Amino acid sequence: GEMPAAMQAKLLRVLQDGEVRRVGASKAIRVDVRVISATHRDLRVQAEQGLFRADLMYRLNAVSVKLPPLRERGDDGTLLAHFLLARTCKRYRKRLPGFTPEALWALTRHDFPGNVRELENEVVRAVALSQEGEPVATEVFSEAITQRQSGQRTLPSAPTALADIVANAERQAIEHALFRSGGNVSQAARDLGLTRPGLYKVMERLGLRG
Repeated sequence: GEMPAAMQAKLLRVLQDGEVRRVGASKAIRVDVRVISATHRDLRVQAEQGLFRADLMYRLNAVSVKLPPLRERGDDGTLLAHFLLARTCKRYRKRLPGFTPEALWALTRHDFPGNVRELENEVVRAVALSQEGEPVATEVFSEAITQRQSGQRTLPSAPTALADIVANAERQAIEHALFRSGGNVSQAARDLGLTRPGLYKVMERLGLRG
């Protein structure tokens, strides 16, 4: 979607003719390739506006896969947050026993216009600012999340709904980690940034069996 018009023409020619010319070469050579491309722009709108070649768009659009933004993926955001936390803790050799209920609630209320990369940045920030052995709290997130959360805390139904939301998110995260590890509780605990006893404690609270 960001490709200059001149480069669009060159790429279209390669796709049509199956030939490329190396820099400095005088002759074209045949190539047999498959092209995988990605964009965050609507190429149909771009084509209507004359910003992207319609013929190139149709050439590229043989098989299309649409990835919905994070805000449209439901509980995937919570699962991904747990996964990113475990991975980041492992990278920086830091143990954090998950998120506080308020922190998880704050993440579910944020739209994440920056998508998964924004969530990853928030998790990296949280790991850096959190104390060893303490769960990630809302206060370590950026203002984009904490300001929105402060405006939502007055909702009368939030305390009751929060317990259900957090329990469900924790249950799904643990079940997902156990599935990935093939039922290995020790590995699942490491993936979630918990100790084995800590994971068993959470599982007992949620009524899960190891």
